[in-house]
Amino acid sequence: MSNGSLQALHARASSRARPETSEALSPMEVLDADHRQMVVMLAKLGSLVDAGNDLSAQPMRALALEVHGFFGEHARRHHADEEQHIFPDLLNSSDASVRAHAERLQQDHRWLEQDWLELAPSISCVADGIGGIDEDMLREAIGIFTALYQEHIVLEESIAYPEARRAQAAAEAGRALRRATALAEASTG
Repeated sequence: MSNGSLQALHARASSRARPETSEALSPMEVLDADHRQMVVMLAKLGSLVDAGNDLSAQPMRALALEVHGFFGEHARRHHADEEQHIFPDLLNSSDASVRAHAERLQQDHRWLEQDWLELAPSISCVADGIGGIDEDMLREAIGIFTALYQEHIVLEESIAYPEARRAQAAAEAGRALRRATALAEASTG
């Protein structure tokens, strides 16, 4: 992650604190927290089409509104953060496997966006209390969306995020070495 490109993610991180302290989350912790929240929201999305749920009932409408807001806004912002702050270093990696995984994750983002654009109008109808939704088709679409999201999160957390953390640590070590070198030169100069 480059210093210049981290401002937006740092802003989000500084606005969120660890539950046990008032200390701001690091940018990577924000992304990790987003993933935990996504898993919860995917479960909520799936519960919309659980057997026996009346989609016109107020609790289901409120749930649909919550899910719609999350995937329509928060999840998109999360993907934009990853595209801007995580993927560039991965795409420039000397490891072909890391580059291939980053390309796959970018493709996943496009598929997830397309899936959401197809799913969102039905979720919006539930939130607005508009009936006539094909619940079987909605159930299938939610299943596809959820499966892709879960696979995507696993790939990010097993490959992309650890690699990004390694790149961050290497960059910080380089900065520390340059600072130490500059201080040593200044004291002998």
